[in-house]
Amino acid sequence: MNIYQITKQSQLQQLNLQELDALNEAVFDERELLWENTWINGEFTELTEDQREREKHLVKLDQMIIIELNRRNVVIKLEVSKFAHSKGE
Repeated sequence: MNIYQITKQSQLQQLNLQELDALNEAVFDERELLWENTWINGEFTELTEDQREREKHLVKLDQMIIIELNRRNVVIKLEVSKFAHSKGE
């Protein structure tokens, strides 16, 4: 399933835990790649409009995954992006 095609919580409810975990990893990896592509000469460059839209979708999808895991009473281990500190998050 393409992560950019997932737009509704109900789509996540159809996934088993392994699929949900794989999706969570894919979202994390995609966000890492997105930010790696903006890291030039030790500084972040401005996101393009397309990159901003992709980042918005990925953030929303990440939140939807957390909601779904919470709904299933799954303990969540958060992994912090290596870029989170650089962006002040």
